[in-house]
Amino acid sequence: MKFVMLFVVFFVCTDKVFAQYSGTLYGSNGVNQKGCPAGYSPFTTKADCDTMAAAIVAGGSGTAYDELLAILKLEDNSFVFGSNAVGQTTSFTSSGNSYQGVGCTMNGNSGGNGAGNIQFDATATGPYENSGNNQICGKDTFYKGTLYGTNGVGQKGCPTGYSPFTTKADCDTLAAAIVAGGSGTAYDELLAIAKLEDNSFVFGSNAEDQTESYLSSGNSYQGVGCTMMAASSSSSRGYMFYDATGTGPDADTAQICAPAPAGNSGSNSGDPHLQFHNGGHADFRGGHNETYVTLSAPNISVAATTMKSDFAQKGGAQVVHGTHFTAAYLVVRTNQTGRIVNVSVTAPMTPWFSPYSSVFVRGMPTVKVAFKKSKPAWLKAFALEDVNVTAVANNAVRVTTAGWVVEVVRRTLYKPLTRSSPRHYLNLEYRKKTAGAAHGIVGQSFGFTSKVDGKVDNYTLDDKEVTTAAQAEGAIEGVYTDYRIKSWFDTKFKFSLFDANLTAAGASLAAPVSARTSDLADDGAFSLLLV
Repeated sequence: MKFVMLFVVFFVCTDKVFAQYSGTLYGSNGVNQKGCPAGYSPFTTKADCDTMAAAIVAGGSGTAYDELLAILKLEDNSFVFGSNAVGQTTSFTSSGNSYQGVGCTMNGNSGGNGAGNIQFDATATGPYENSGNNQICGKDTFYKGTLYGTNGVGQKGCPTGYSPFTTKADCDTLAAAIVAGGSGTAYDELLAIAKLEDNSFVFGSNAEDQTESYLSSGNSYQGVGCTMMAASSSSSRGYMFYDATGTGPDADTAQICAPAPAGNSGSNSGDPHLQFHNGGHADFRGGHNETYVTLSAPNISVAATTMKSDFAQKGGAQVVHGTHFTAAYLVVRTNQTGRIVNVSVTAPMTPWFSPYSSVFVRGMPTVKVAFKKSKPAWLKAFALEDVNVTAVANNAVRVTTAGWVVEVVRRTLYKPLTRSSPRHYLNLEYRKKTAGAAHGIVGQSFGFTSKVDGKVDNYTLDDKEVTTAAQAEGAIEGVYTDYRIKSWFDTKFKFSLFDANLTAAGASLAAPVSARTSDLADDGAFSLLLV
């Protein structure tokens, strides 16, 4: 009997420590547990945590208050919010704290006065064991399946690794899967998307009777490619649309996307490490405050600026004198009227402001695209013909064209030294959607017929100090300076393919533009005004 009692006590303690919570707004892996439950992601701004603090202060009841209280009670069901928590006016900010999780964390404080205090820490390493804290995560609005994906109801663009469908026949296939009913991967995944808004949702009678997808053009209710009614009346839920130039979706529809072809992407990350689409690797230092073309293909050019950076790694045992990409500049020509779209993305982030990307089209005002709109005029997405610029996360923006998907992600530099100017940098990923030639430092790898590796820097030595030097030798055509451009939005360099498909009729639409920096944003990102 004594053995049985001990076993029961151990089981109860284990269940308490690892209890998870999954709510409509918030989720948590439990007390002292890092990371987020499946289907949830860390919050990325202090404003997110301030919203939680305000919900606790407001008291009473409501989804936010009730869910945060439920998470607090994971430690002990008798816990209530403490006097300090109900009096907090804002979340507390820390940096690299082992007591906190990445993003927003709620203090358990053994049910005391601080129980319910909310903290924000973008670089936290906890919560560690016995801290009594819960990392608070936000419910994902996106869905990623084997056949289909979506950014969620009312959200433009596609999840990372997915691209819009390109033909009405694709959407007809989706409609047929719904009509067929029963079960199967296609049916089940489309139903899962329909249930993102409400788990009780089922396909409506109109959707189950559709013989094909409905064709529209330039509709603000539809996204580019295939769109499904997801949150409207029960009779229409599941109805499928096709629109090659849709500017939506709206609050009742979800854009349906397809997984990008495997092995059809390339990227650069860190300081910078190049990953070629065929599996090869190389390192690239570039020059201080110099801009290089990473991708050049018909109607698209991507360039990035390298800046010197000094940082520590290996637990601080090794100092690296390297570079990082700190700004990216994209030039895209639309596939119908040939208009030029310029996009700039800079790396700086702060806990207080959502970073934005700037979009300029001749004859139109500059548009600022941000995941959380700090100002009324800012947008979460910009669309013009086949070009879509979407803030898919607070730190990420995705540019989609008829032939390419380019995703730019802002990152925080790990252990920067005081003499290092950049504190943030950019990672870029390039996904090819259609056949065609490409060049640029990374872009040329899409034409490689076998794996090609270039020169890499050696960090494995016991040296306490390393200075990077590799310039992707052996993997790129020519030398690295052949890819350098004189101005941010310049598309011309030795191997440029931007104008390869330009017709005489379209030449007048692609008149050159110049750029100058204008105001410096609150978050440190440049707004570019092109004239």
